[in-house]
Amino acid sequence: MPRSMALRYVRSMSNCTRANIEYHVVDEYDTVFKFQPKNSKDPLTLGELISLIDSVEHEGMEGLKGLTNSFRNMNLQIQEEAGDDTGATAQELADFVTVTSTFYSELERWYHEEALEWIQGHK
Repeated sequence: MPRSMALRYVRSMSNCTRANIEYHVVDEYDTVFKFQPKNSKDPLTLGELISLIDSVEHEGMEGLKGLTNSFRNMNLQIQEEAGDDTGATAQELADFVTVTSTFYSELERWYHEEALEWIQGHK
């Protein structure tokens, strides 16, 4: 991996109250994330959760949208701007982001397929 790539941990989670399920997106840098929905009465469907993950906006980082390919693209751009031709391959950058869930078993496969498509577009 390139020397400039830093580990980043972003987590989406939910809290159940009596009336609603509340959703949160947090990272180790206390980044403010904008996303919808903030809550729902019923659990999100797989499609709704994917939509939430893919539409998250990062306050102060214009044009960075979503929690997966946006980070792959950002690391690729940093590497290219630095002129680092010894940096990470597309495969390594794709593996920089993983998505798993205890409750949505198909989520990991969905984002693994997205990563494979990203790799194909960056060969």
